[in-house]
Parts: sequence; structure tokens; C-alpha cells
Amino acid sequence: NQTLYGFWEATNQLPALDACNGHFGFTPDSPNIAIYHYHITLQAPFTAGCFGPKLTNGVEHMVTL
Repeated sequence: NQTLYGFWEATNQLPALDACNGHFGFTPDSPNIAIYHYHITLQAPFTAGCFGPKLTNGVEHMVTL
């Protein structure tokens, strides 16, 4: 269950996003465990561009195209 968040992190910084506009980090819903979640952006695709995270050999990581 991944959630879509606004432009900014809670730290008032723009997050470094992967190809799906997602990344691992803390959220208001998960303040103690870094989870994969999406952010909206000013560039296409504006919301989730694909579904992440990518799973390789049982390890989750950010998506690259």
C-alpha cells in the first residue's frame, strides 16, 4: 500500500525520486520505518509513472528505466 505525497518531504526538501516518482523515506504514516512512497512532481508523469519498488533477489530498490 503506497501513498502519494506532495512535492516536499517533511524536512521541506525535494526528494530524489526514481523513474516511478517514488523513493524510500519516512512519512507521516510511517515516521519510524523508511517505506517506498510516491510524490507528485511538476514534470510528466506528475504522479506515479510506474509501480515500484523494484525487487531483485529479494531486495527492494528504486526503479530505473
